[in-house]
Amino acid sequence: MTSKRKTTVRLILAALLMLALPAWASAADAPDVIAIDLLERYYEGVEFEHAMHVDIADDCYVCHHHTVGTVTVEMGCADCHEESDATLPIACKKCHDPNPFSAAQIAKRELEGRRFHIDKPGLKGAYHRSCLGCHEEMGAPNGCDDCHRRNEAGEELFGLGPADM
Repeated sequence: MTSKRKTTVRLILAALLMLALPAWASAADAPDVIAIDLLERYYEGVEFEHAMHVDIADDCYVCHHHTVGTVTVEMGCADCHEESDATLPIACKKCHDPNPFSAAQIAKRELEGRRFHIDKPGLKGAYHRSCLGCHEEMGAPNGCDDCHRRNEAGEELFGLGPADM
């Protein structure tokens, strides 16, 4: 079977699987609001309004790429993962490490020898890549302080004065 034909078959299977997804894989089962508090040491948490974004995006794949309960359909991933089973819906932090440049994470990557995943962004990078592009395109808030309000520790560390100045 040619590569092009495999891709076509894979896309058709992905579409069929999406139609047959069980209830546990639907956006309706996700919380309406998700607290993103990766930087809570220096910033207030972000209250991510998942339900609103589901209404805007119309398709989970817009944000969640290959983690929505389907087979891998991203071409960059499908090159190696074309035979992979359907994925379970998972949180960003299950694949995108919160501390990608820590000594432990760098050592882990070197031991695994998975150089083909070297361009996978850390958790902050994944959030920003997913959020900022869409916010800019849609004219939504996209300034740093729109999402990241510094707390007292952040003010002390950065010495910039109040975030709302």
